[in-house]
Amino acid sequence: MKIAFVGYGKMGHMMEEIARARGNEVVATIDPFAPDASHKVASGDKAGLVNAIKESGAEGIIEFSHPTAVMGNIEALLPLKLLEQQDGTTKKNMFHSLQKIVAELL
Repeated sequence: MKIAFVGYGKMGHMMEEIARARGNEVVATIDPFAPDASHKVASGDKAGLVNAIKESGAEGIIEFSHPTAVMGNIEALLPLKLLEQQDGTTKKNMFHSLQKIVAELL
């Protein structure tokens, strides 16, 4: 699965390692401050965030940004409906894959 990370601090870096170890492709890391993020998008720049996700070709998004930014990011990203673009089986498998990645950190 092609995954984009929104928020690329310590948790984002750990999640990236787990995602790659499970055979997923990380196609974008988006963060305004992380020096190694693939995309520097300013906090609150909803259009910039959406464009970075669209250009990456991501099939799923893991959002680990700052608590003050998360709601705005989700609001901007919901219309992309990334999981809904897949057929039912693929959508279900992608959801379970994302769940497993997140569960390893909890």
